[in-house]
Amino acid sequence: MFKKVFILVTVYVFLVGMVTRKELESVKEKVDSPATESTATSETSQIKLTTVYEKTFDEEIVDVIFDTATVTVAEAINMGWKESEFEGVEKTRGKAKITYPKVVFYGKEEWRRTRAIEGYIIASKIVFYDKDGKVKRELRLGGESDYYINVSPNEKYIGVSKQFQKEGEKGKAAMLFDSEGNELLSFEKGQIVSPISDMGFVKYTPTSWDYDGFLIPICIYDLNKRKVVDYETLNPEIPNAEVGGDVFLEEGKYIFSWVSGVKKSVGKLIDVQAGKILWKKEYDFEITGDWRTVAGKEDLELFCMCRKEDYVYDIVALHWNTGEVLWSSRLGAPFSNILIDEYNNIYIAGFGYINSFTPKGKMRWYYEEQEKPVKQFYPYRGTQLTYYITLKLSGDQILSRGIIPEMIKGVWNWKSSEILSLSKKDGKVIKKERFTGKVMMSSKGGKLGIVTNDKVIKILK
Repeated sequence: MFKKVFILVTVYVFLVGMVTRKELESVKEKVDSPATESTATSETSQIKLTTVYEKTFDEEIVDVIFDTATVTVAEAINMGWKESEFEGVEKTRGKAKITYPKVVFYGKEEWRRTRAIEGYIIASKIVFYDKDGKVKRELRLGGESDYYINVSPNEKYIGVSKQFQKEGEKGKAAMLFDSEGNELLSFEKGQIVSPISDMGFVKYTPTSWDYDGFLIPICIYDLNKRKVVDYETLNPEIPNAEVGGDVFLEEGKYIFSWVSGVKKSVGKLIDVQAGKILWKKEYDFEITGDWRTVAGKEDLELFCMCRKEDYVYDIVALHWNTGEVLWSSRLGAPFSNILIDEYNNIYIAGFGYINSFTPKGKMRWYYEEQEKPVKQFYPYRGTQLTYYITLKLSGDQILSRGIIPEMIKGVWNWKSSEILSLSKKDGKVIKKERFTGKVMMSSKGGKLGIVTNDKVIKILK
């Protein structure tokens, strides 16, 4: 059995997700009608982020992975950190824990949109740095083909796959590296596809990125290049399936896989190491979205996005051990990302809103931005909303990166970006700032790292 994989499924969500505030309000009611605890809006005046580190590189940057290190204050300042950051205790002791760019992906500026929308990176070169900024290893990808790059959720592993592969072409087509730049796994053809597990399990297909069919065979390998889950086990079956996906859970111990047709879907939970199906369940709704719209914990539940009506979406909780539906909440607009914090609270982000739920489905709070009417945004939608596409947990805050699109000559363009920091407790705005152009975001060591233009990396607080 083969699964239908749509690389641009999130673009579809992008198009159908334009809803007005009135529509959002009309569908916020929970199935068991819980009362929301608080509501926040973007009417709060912007509280700008403070730059604490800045460094300019020689080439255009597509994305970056950060790490932390303990250095002397003098070393930190030499690395690009602001001296004002080390007043008080840290300066007296002479030591400071800092964040620094560990892995930098270089490529064309327009490639930066891919990780934001499709969930992967396109790059021509990857450079691994030590805390002093010295090059540890450099991978020049280049050649006649672009390379697609997937990073595991906790940034432990990096998958690199050649986009176009000629018949009989020699060399490595797909490789897996750790965050130090060590090669762990390689294939002479095919591709490593999103997502990658933080336990080192990879989804692999023998087809190349220019495969001209919808049905892409996918299986799972471990770091010893042992096939732990075969095609038939991974892919649920459903007649006339239109879209499908899968996501690693509990850092890769499990994988949830699904396919959907019109108002129906089949999902299954698999023990990856054992290659065993734990349960398989049919539903009378469409599971939709991609690997970024599913989350779950072994001692909690499994949460995903579904569509029961055209352009109306729900968040659904499935029993971890059986797949039975426990509760659902009507959202209206789709969401693009979902996270679970250490207290098992759930956070989702979408077009113009960020919501938080308790594990039992009661809405804790929701944040929504003001509408910004435009003449033409979508044929039957009258608003332009920020697409909150990235969520990160950082201490008592939830961080989000939003992209603000603009229609130019009939083509959607990434006009500007927004970095938003909300209180995890009540959804109140802590900091909010907009940037011209594209911004990539990463969070490490309690600080926010971004790429603000072609060659500049900043760390903010």
